[in-house]
Amino acid sequence: MITISPSTQKMLALSMLSGVGPATLRRVVSHGLVSAPIIELSQRIPAIAKAVAVPSAWELAQELAQKQRDAAEKAGAYIISALDEGYPALLSATKDDPFILFVKGALFKTPEKSVAIIGTRQPTKHGEMITRRITDFFCGQHWSVVSGLALGCDGIAHRAAIEAGGHTVAVLAHGLQTVAPSQHRKLAEEILNSGGALVSEYRFGQGALPAQFVKRDRIQAGLSQGVVMIQSDLKGGSLHASRAALDYERWLAVPYPTTADELANEPKIQANLMIANSDADIDRANLLKCHISRLSKVIVLRAKEDYPRLVYAPVSVLEDLEEEMPLDDDEGREQASSMLKGDGLSKSSLDNLHSCAAPAEGIRHDQSDSQSEDDGGRSEPGSSDQIGQTQEASGSTCKADTTSDPKADLTVQQKLL
Repeated sequence: MITISPSTQKMLALSMLSGVGPATLRRVVSHGLVSAPIIELSQRIPAIAKAVAVPSAWELAQELAQKQRDAAEKAGAYIISALDEGYPALLSATKDDPFILFVKGALFKTPEKSVAIIGTRQPTKHGEMITRRITDFFCGQHWSVVSGLALGCDGIAHRAAIEAGGHTVAVLAHGLQTVAPSQHRKLAEEILNSGGALVSEYRFGQGALPAQFVKRDRIQAGLSQGVVMIQSDLKGGSLHASRAALDYERWLAVPYPTTADELANEPKIQANLMIANSDADIDRANLLKCHISRLSKVIVLRAKEDYPRLVYAPVSVLEDLEEEMPLDDDEGREQASSMLKGDGLSKSSLDNLHSCAAPAEGIRHDQSDSQSEDDGGRSEPGSSDQIGQTQEASGSTCKADTTSDPKADLTVQQKLL
């Protein structure tokens, strides 16, 4: 089984350095320095120079990367980066993708056919029915269903995809050593056993923190052609993925509530009502934190006859990803190409890896997910990420690099691995 390619392992080690995150890793690639020794990297990349100025920092980073590889092997998981063929193209096309992903199970066979179906933890009866109906539709079209394994709409979507014989991916807000909320540990096993996948940008050993669910929601949108937000109140966590979809210039679909839910003034449909109100563009744009022009990407679903509009509204992001990681010179261009075709994880390598993956019961249950169990896996807006990986504001257009103290990480790894 191929757990990680040599180039990705080097990127993983670099990411363990203090102050080095996805933006710096992209800079390494764009400068054609993937195969360069650490001395040359420190001479060309200021963030790396600052990090390795600390005695033994590079040696410690390599040790941490090896521990992550060992943990992935033990869990039957694998680690991919934007250098690998198997890295999701839709995610790579976003401006704030994590560059490195930890995966257990099988990703999409046709990555361009994927949709995020998300929503409140407390849907109405109509919300539950619509979640199943929309999931069944996409599975019938052979699309992969992406969601966040949270209670409520997320769990319903995952289960409906499994029951329909479809493919589903759960994006987690913590390392793959655990599952949060704990109520969905069995569901996580069912996802793997059905041929789906668990995906995270967080390292093995990282527990669930509220702020990480916001970033998780953006990855759901990044992995998908568009987002279907089943139901949400005006401050719901589901709005994070909805905003991200528009930020990535992808479509956002919202089912219009039933008359019964409207008459009952259900709290969990209030965001749907506002987003569907074409006469209140300023309010809609404020809720979705987007420019008014992005509202053209909003699709209101009033009947099941509207569903085909989603299938025939593709996102043009898969044609040429070279623009996403521009190379400064011919040498760098050739080097990145060789990484993609050479020691990166190829499609055939990933297929082989999927067939050899460990059984789902290998998921380790730890006690670090108590906070996320309380909120069912969806956080409220306004929290900040403090775990030391890529720091990214929800609406930001830049990619900041901040990482945790490698020594602290090593302590965590020694305790949890």
